Amino acid sequence: MQFARAGHPAALWSREPAHAAALQRDRRNARYLPDAAFPELLEPTADLRAAVAAADDVLIAVPSHALRETLTALSALSLRRLAWATKGFELDTGLLPFQVAGKLLPASLLGGAVLVLAADIVLRLAMPAGRFDVERRSRDGRARGEITLVRGEDRLLPILQPTRYEVARSKGGPLPTETFAGLGAMVVSMPSGGVAPSVRAGIRREAGPAGLILSFDYAGKEVRDRGLSYSWSRVGAEAALMLPIAGARRLVEGGVAAGYGWSTQTLRDRRSFSAGDATAGFALRASVPIGRLRTALDLSGGVRIFELDDARIVRPALSGSLVVLYGF
Repeated sequence: MQFARAGHPAALWSREPAHAAALQRDRRNARYLPDAAFPELLEPTADLRAAVAAADDVLIAVPSHALRETLTALSALSLRRLAWATKGFELDTGLLPFQVAGKLLPASLLGGAVLVLAADIVLRLAMPAGRFDVERRSRDGRARGEITLVRGEDRLLPILQPTRYEVARSKGGPLPTETFAGLGAMVVSMPSGGVAPSVRAGIRREAGPAGLILSFDYAGKEVRDRGLSYSWSRVGAEAALMLPIAGARRLVEGGVAAGYGWSTQTLRDRRSFSAGDATAGFALRASVPIGRLRTALDLSGGVRIFELDDARIVRPALSGSLVVLYGF
């Protein structure tokens, strides 16, 4: 009835022709559901072959003692997809519905079974073939995985353990994806450059036990070097692979980082000189919740390599930012 109400033509089969005729005449099941009128797209019938021939999907809803007889009748017909809502077991054999189906139906119609270890007991769950996302919930957090089930196959569900990120999230830690923006400071690589104010924005995304931070930075300031005055600016991007180090609700992450930037010097006479640079080093982030948001201190340190006057220059690369994060 729900399929028909949703706009899908559906056939309702009854093994008794007289009962099927009564369903068609009354447009309701007067015996069991007298108050539920049939939708227009629901067609009662006693012709199983005709009902199945016009169907993409067949749903069996019979008592367990009638399942074998129904499956036997269906096994001689051409079926596309089959499901059943039968529960319990056969009284004379003790077989569960999926075991009865396994003895009567071709393997092409069957899915498989997922074996779940629970308290030293193996639970067998009959499931259709396909790919499934799996989630395990515990007080230590949610652990996620996936399993692909082939028809006729038994698969042991792997034991899922939450990552340190998932454990932290169960205690108020960050969500899997966060965007962020903030202000900070960066050491200028040029002589007498000092420290320049900077702007940072980016995204952080967890991938299993690790986190990836992709950030974009802009820094700029006026520099005086031995009587020479110029404007210095740098636009750069950095990627950091992070791991949780300590904490949960207040989380500390650390990892390795690499990036590329483009620095520009603009003299007072409007002449400008630009060059690219590469950075590599370490990154550290310490974040705490503030209401629905989080705030974090980002620190990075390493080396910056660039060309200056036809020579390769290596300078320290140091920066720090205070950012606000929005998780989703």
